[in-house]
Amino acid sequence: MGWDFMNMLVTVGAFIISAAALVFLANVVLTWRRGEQAPDDPWDARTIEWMTPSPPPAYNFAEIPTVTQVDEWWHRKYEEDAEGRPALRVDAPPIDAPAADPESIHMPSPSYWPLVLALGMPALGYGLVFKSWWTLAAGVAVMLFGMYGWAFEAPTEEHG
Repeated sequence: MGWDFMNMLVTVGAFIISAAALVFLANVVLTWRRGEQAPDDPWDARTIEWMTPSPPPAYNFAEIPTVTQVDEWWHRKYEEDAEGRPALRVDAPPIDAPAADPESIHMPSPSYWPLVLALGMPALGYGLVFKSWWTLAAGVAVMLFGMYGWAFEAPTEEHG
C-alpha cells in the first residue's frame, strides 16, 4: 500500500470521527434544550440506586437503606406468584422521598485538595513511563501534599 492510500484512509477516518463528534454534540444540545426530564426508575431497575427520586439529591439516601437481597429494589417492588412469575406487589413502595430535612444531612465541605492531589498524577505517570525519576518524585510529592492537605483540612461546618 502506498502513502497516498494510507493518507486517504486516515483522512476518511478523521472525517468519520468528526461526524460522530458532531452528532454527539447535536444530541447534547437538543436534549438540553427540549429533552424530557427522566422519570423515577425509568428502566424498572433492580438495584437500590434506582430507589432515589430523579434527579437524585446530592446525598442519595436520607437514611442508609437496609439491604437483604442482591436485587433489593426489585424484591421490594415485585413478589412471585403461585407459578413463580414476578408480579407487582400490591403494597409496592414508592420511590424514596427525602425523609429528613436536607439541611440536617452531613455533606463534606467543598475542597480544592482533591484537585491538588490529581495534579500530581500526570507527573507521576510521565515519570513512570519515561523513567524520569525527578518527574516521578515531583508527582509523588504533589500527591502527598494534596493527600495531607485533604486529610487535615479543617471542616467548615459543625458536625452533630
